[in-house]
Amino acid sequence: MAEPRPSDPGRLESKWTDFDDEEVYERVKGQVDSSTVKNFVVEFGKDVSRIALNLDLQDFQTLFNTKRDHDYPIRWINTWMEPSSPDDTSQPTRERMDTIEKIGHHYGFSRRLRTSIKTWDQVKPMLQGMKKHQTGGTNKASVPAPAPASTTNPGQSEDLEKGLAVSEQANRPSSQTSQSPKVPTPEEKAAQAMKMMKLRDMQLVYDSLNYTTIDHGVDKFVCIGANWLYKRPQSAKPLESLVPPSYWAWYALCYDPNSPGATAPDTVLTFYEAPYHGAVPGGEDEAEWKHKVEKSLKANARRNLLQLSKHGITEYEKNIIELTAVRSPQQSDSSSISRAPTLTHDTTPLSLECSSNLFYYLFEDYLPALAVLNDCSDRLQNVERRILHTAKHKSHSLPEHGNENIIPSLYRISKDLRQLQHLFSSYKVLIQRVLDFSAMPTEHPPLKTAKLAPSARDRFERLSDRLQLLMLNTIQEYLDENSSLLTTYFNLTAQKDSQATARLTRSATLLAKLSVLFLPVSFITAYFSIQIPEITAGYTANSYWGTFGVTLFLSFLSLFFFSKVLVVISDTLEESSAQLAAWFKHVARGQKQKGMPEED
Repeated sequence: MAEPRPSDPGRLESKWTDFDDEEVYERVKGQVDSSTVKNFVVEFGKDVSRIALNLDLQDFQTLFNTKRDHDYPIRWINTWMEPSSPDDTSQPTRERMDTIEKIGHHYGFSRRLRTSIKTWDQVKPMLQGMKKHQTGGTNKASVPAPAPASTTNPGQSEDLEKGLAVSEQANRPSSQTSQSPKVPTPEEKAAQAMKMMKLRDMQLVYDSLNYTTIDHGVDKFVCIGANWLYKRPQSAKPLESLVPPSYWAWYALCYDPNSPGATAPDTVLTFYEAPYHGAVPGGEDEAEWKHKVEKSLKANARRNLLQLSKHGITEYEKNIIELTAVRSPQQSDSSSISRAPTLTHDTTPLSLECSSNLFYYLFEDYLPALAVLNDCSDRLQNVERRILHTAKHKSHSLPEHGNENIIPSLYRISKDLRQLQHLFSSYKVLIQRVLDFSAMPTEHPPLKTAKLAPSARDRFERLSDRLQLLMLNTIQEYLDENSSLLTTYFNLTAQKDSQATARLTRSATLLAKLSVLFLPVSFITAYFSIQIPEITAGYTANSYWGTFGVTLFLSFLSLFFFSKVLVVISDTLEESSAQLAAWFKHVARGQKQKGMPEED
């Protein structure tokens, strides 16, 4: 890690602004969801709140070397990773990586956890490059040629968590890698294959929407990482996928070493991955689309940040869906309105109460999923209308667009719903892990432990219940409805096939009867058309038509008579053949028993 410049308290002090000031609040409100804000630090208490934007490594060095102000007992440090451009996916700058290293080291993060946070956005551009390489028609098993040995730094690490040497090779221009005529040795090929194997292992983690992680340091912090959904920006062309886009974020509840008198965690850390905008939909302005994506991705952090100001509390007080209770319960008689037991709140420190609830409200970000459930309901109703439409019309009169996409639509809905089901199930597991950690008994009471406040634990428990009742049960209901629609569609299709077969059978029977009916008439007509004088001398028109009528009448009677006779004969033959087969089986069984030797 690069050594930071000497700390300058005055430089950091100039960045602090009063967040309860209306002008500062409006300025932060307009800037926080833009790409110009890389990070912010908020410190607040019962009656005051202040904020600093875009701190660098020197500012964090000063922040961590300064004793905490008792007027601002709660701190929130938020960092957004540096976004990558669509053409050249840039990695986080070295200073940003050093800043993350500094923050993690100050709050007691393990080396592995710090490395995971730093490398998350380093690996993702490489994995996206692999996906483009694979979907471009190339062989998935092929690996890029390794770099020449002379151009590789001997001190460069082979491990993704340490140095990501393969990332530097991936970002090197192709002209540099193609100039070397050296043939790679078997050892170099094996090393390159190992690197690509690690990337493919990482690809499984990045592609798993329900992947989560939790880490905790003894008496220091608890940190969780997971994928969080965000609302898809509206576009002119609707997307096929039901699952909204997601981003990875780390949330940590920590005890600050600079608060020697504190007996509870008082700091919340959040690290958000760089926004990846993906392909811009047709008809959308690229810059405007990217701004919409970043605004939607940062909506949860923005919502929680603004309500740490008195003006934000007033602004959101009528928005019950997005209203939080981080700072407002501490201003007036919070215990009387809380649903948690009153006695536990009376003894809860202010820092623990506010930091724990901030940690909870950052976690409670399932609003985009509500839109997903509404979208799923609309899609199922649309498919249901199309399926029932097939039952009201004959198959030959059904328009082509009525049923050609029913099965693919139901398959995509089922696939997306199961993915969401796994995601919310992983949230429940993560909540239970957080609650279990918070409920662990403290063997040494004087030690400072990063545990949740009772009110936050109650909220996490209620959130777990809501996830089950509102999300998982609804998703399971939609899955059952999806399966029922699929079964109904197949049954209707089979019914229509049976009806079509019956119509074809009736048509074939009618044609056969008409053929039998007019066959004697055709014979009579052919007989009267023979040009032999000895035969035609006594025939007249009346004799022809008389013979024609008699033949047609007899054919008509014979047709119905013999059709009934044929039915009786066929039934009799079937019954007789069945009896004959049973008699042969009985005789064969008796002969077999006679041929068996008798037992003594």
